Parts: sequence; structure tokens; C-alpha cells
Amino acid sequence: LFRYLCRHRNEYDAVHFFSTKLQLFGPLVAACVGIPCLTTITGFGRVFNRQTWLYRILRWPYLMFAEQSLRFSRATFFQNRGDMEWLKQRFPRWAPKMYWVGSGITASVVTEKDFSVGPLHVLLAARLMPDKGIPIYLECARQLQGANIQFRLAGPASDGQQRLWADILRAHELGQMHYMG
Repeated sequence: LFRYLCRHRNEYDAVHFFSTKLQLFGPLVAACVGIPCLTTITGFGRVFNRQTWLYRILRWPYLMFAEQSLRFSRATFFQNRGDMEWLKQRFPRWAPKMYWVGSGITASVVTEKDFSVGPLHVLLAARLMPDKGIPIYLECARQLQGANIQFRLAGPASDGQQRLWADILRAHELGQMHYMG
């Protein structure tokens, strides 16, 4: 990332970091290169949701890097209001840079959609791993197959998830959902 941004720094007015690792480390890299940046936090994920010793240990460095991310970002957007409020309390100095934007769907899209007219197209874009809800999505696609709903899945495979990958390919081959890559 550092080398890429160094070589292309004059091509960008800003960079936006979205996934957890990039959101935590990207702003520091962007600051070193001299490119303004924005970040989006969708949620704290397994580091804060799992109670095993490993994830409890990881919380401290996560918060340390999160504070630096907030410091070097022009703005940080949140899809989860509770996470934003929690970080505002923890790091009040950076609270003016934090904004809640909600999810990527507006309520009017859902309320104005006539669900009796089909087919209903459902797209899940996520990393292909259980923590992102992929097994549940596949099960919904299996159970609702033929119910005038077309399920689509887009996202990169995750290391160590060969069984899930096989399930995705099987669901695609059976026509339960369409894997888009």
C-alpha cells in the first residue's frame, strides 16, 4: 500500500479505507505519503464480539491503532450508531470527525419496492467467511429457491475456508444462487 500510494500520490485527491485492516493502518500510511483520507467502520466485528482470550488481548492494539486512524483521517463514517457513540466516549478529542451514515440502503428503497412483483434480486457482497453470514445466506437461498427470488453473492474467498468455498460452488451449480466472483 505504501509503495503504491507513493508512486501514485499525485493521482489522488483522497483515499477511502473501508475494511478493518485498511481502516486501522491506511490513515497512517496516507499521512506519511501526504494524501488526505477518509475511513468507514461497519462494525467492530469479532475482536469485540468474541470473548475468547485471543480476542480480548487483540482489543488493546486494535484501539491503539483505531485512535491513530481517527487522528489521521479527515472523517470517519460509521454504519453502526452504537459503535460510533462508544468511540466518541473513548476518544472525545476525535469525536468531531465521526459521522453516522447508516447502512448502504435507504428505507425508501425497501418501502417503495413492490415485493409481489418479481423477481426479487438479493445481492450479498462480503468476504466469503462464516463471520460475514455466508452460511446463513446460502441456507436462505436453498430454502427459498424457486420462490421468485434471485440470490447473488459477490466477494473474495477467504483463506482456510475451503469447505465454505465448496458449499458456495455447489449452491451456484445447483442454481440456488449465482456467485458473481
